[in-house]
Amino acid sequence: MTLIINAVATIVLGGLGWIALEFIGRPVRSFFDLRRRTKALMLDCIDMPSVLFDYAGEGEKYNDDKEALKKLANEMIAFGQSETLAVLFVKCWVSIHFGGKKRCDTGGTAAQTQRTSHRKL
Repeated sequence: MTLIINAVATIVLGGLGWIALEFIGRPVRSFFDLRRRTKALMLDCIDMPSVLFDYAGEGEKYNDDKEALKKLANEMIAFGQSETLAVLFVKCWVSIHFGGKKRCDTGGTAAQTQRTSHRKL
């Protein structure tokens, strides 16, 4: 009987581990990959002027960088809207490690959290 309970417990714990890895671990890893790509692109675009003038084609060289920044911004927005468990985990991790708080603040409605989440990360 103990052997059966151990086997069932192993299967259940394996399933829970897979669920945690699939629905929290992989999206969190993709968030940090997206964050790394964004930082690298921002460093590449550090000399980009805030207003692009098209004097003799000078604005042409920045169009690829602008499009890449737009693409990364869209990926960040899509991540924030689709991966709710990963966003909650990242918010808690950031608030504990960088905010000085001992608990995760999950208060507010989803719309309020969505509007302010980009400022906190």
